[in-house]
Amino acid sequence: MRTAIGIVLAILGLPLFAAGVVGAIYIGPDDTVEIVDAHFDTEAAVLATTPSVLGVAGPTLHVSADAGEADVFVGAAHPVHVDSYLADVAHETITEVGLGGEVTSATEDGPKPVPDAPPEGLGWWQGSSTGSGEQSISVELTEQPLRIVVMHAEPGAPLAVDVAAGAEVGGAFVVAVVVGVVGLASLVGAFWLIRSARRRRRRARLTAVPPPADAVVDEEPSADDEPSADEAGDGEETGRVIPLPGRHGAPPPPSPDSTPPGPPRPTARVRLIAGFGGMSALVTGCAQLPQPVAESERPTTVEAITPAAADDFFAHYTETNNAANATRDDELIATVEAGALLETTRFAYEEQEVRGAEPFVSFTIAASAVAAPRLGEYPLWSFVATEPDGDQAGSWYLLTRADAASPWLAHLAVHPEQDVAMPQPVSRDGSAVVADDEIAERGDAVLDELTAFAETGQEPDDVDLSYAGGVSRLPEHGLQLDDAPPEFGSHDRQCQLRDPDQVHWLATEFGAMTLAAIECTQTMGANPGYSVVVGPEGLGIVPGGAEIVNSSITQSVSFVLAVDTDGSATVVGDRMRPTAMDYSEA
Repeated sequence: MRTAIGIVLAILGLPLFAAGVVGAIYIGPDDTVEIVDAHFDTEAAVLATTPSVLGVAGPTLHVSADAGEADVFVGAAHPVHVDSYLADVAHETITEVGLGGEVTSATEDGPKPVPDAPPEGLGWWQGSSTGSGEQSISVELTEQPLRIVVMHAEPGAPLAVDVAAGAEVGGAFVVAVVVGVVGLASLVGAFWLIRSARRRRRRARLTAVPPPADAVVDEEPSADDEPSADEAGDGEETGRVIPLPGRHGAPPPPSPDSTPPGPPRPTARVRLIAGFGGMSALVTGCAQLPQPVAESERPTTVEAITPAAADDFFAHYTETNNAANATRDDELIATVEAGALLETTRFAYEEQEVRGAEPFVSFTIAASAVAAPRLGEYPLWSFVATEPDGDQAGSWYLLTRADAASPWLAHLAVHPEQDVAMPQPVSRDGSAVVADDEIAERGDAVLDELTAFAETGQEPDDVDLSYAGGVSRLPEHGLQLDDAPPEFGSHDRQCQLRDPDQVHWLATEFGAMTLAAIECTQTMGANPGYSVVVGPEGLGIVPGGAEIVNSSITQSVSFVLAVDTDGSATVVGDRMRPTAMDYSEA
């Protein structure tokens, strides 16, 4: 039995010992296993991996790239960002990496030779490095999917680059050493068992006792051999001792001074199994081995904007806005604003110049609360509340990002005319919750009712306009022509919801909320002999006292709309702001 156990331990121990030695040499004390070390020479401008190439969680991935004298960029990010960044861009994609480091790649065609913007500074990279010579990044692999991107710092094709990648598994070197020790212990145990078994058989042969010369083996006793009654003595019965067949004599009687045997000691098999189990437990506790992650289990969404990114945006927005306001720079302000907000700012510049007014005074904007949902594709969006500034109440902004190569822009801003209670989005796991379709449809219906109200003045039912600000004044925006005689001429008012594709609903405790803007355009044409005289204070870019015969005046109002599940709604609006004016005088 000992020989059989020894052979089994030898069979198990030899590969363990070999694997431990080879693993320790291959891994090294830095616990890093080399995955790829290859040169890529491609006609594309970008080299990227698919998410499935990094389908494990646990290790720390180290990636380095070297493009020689050219500046190189290496970065890692969630597929939502990388997919958008490389949309329609021709690039080389690594689809598989073999156990020996063999790389399989495919060329993805696209109408764009390079991305729309350089990769550095886009903000969504989890790790990135740019510069000449070797550039390296390290990212922890989790259940979150990742794509690795390598390209020139200034995108351009072709791309020739050396790429190396390794996975650092904490304690891997120790595990390899312990595996080698377990294998060595198994070999030593196997040697000891086999040798012990041989010694035991040799000792058994040496201690064997030969039978006496006059012993009769396997013979039946005769009647003459039976003792007589006299030989038995005084009628006492005497027994016969019949030797058992075999070569050994009866065992000697125990010595009266001998000590009784104690509890049985563990056999060699038990001791070796216990030792092997202890070694296995030690190996298991030395390192957290990589865990495969199925693609179906990976999160496919990202937080639209993090609080840190929101802080960075408003720091940049404050600086850029103040610089643009000081010189009334239309192009500079367009780098941080969009939509109705951009149009109102640009018109304000024009109005200041016409009226000879001073530029806006400098201000500071800081985020106080970020209501960012998790989204699975671009465009991204988020609501952000800002800190009160002096006598001004806090504001709400709608931030949007068209694609991964574009910057964040302030699309809408609501500055309530007074400090009122604002609806608050609810969050789950740190992210704002997108409202369900049913309450969002109710909200869209209220927006339609508010747009109709702006045109007709007919207030919608169950909508509180107490804090609606300029929304309440939309039905009377522009020139006051309701009392003009029929022969005066023509005038009309058309209102619409601005950028309906930028209307997004977040869940609140009682329903849902959104940020939106309604704009109205009034057109007027006076018949000959008729005109409209503007008051002394003027109107936008129209000077006071001007006699107008034709005009087109557009104004808008941004607001927060909260819709409750009971069907009621509340509007908290900004003031009415002009966005465009065109007129002709008599």
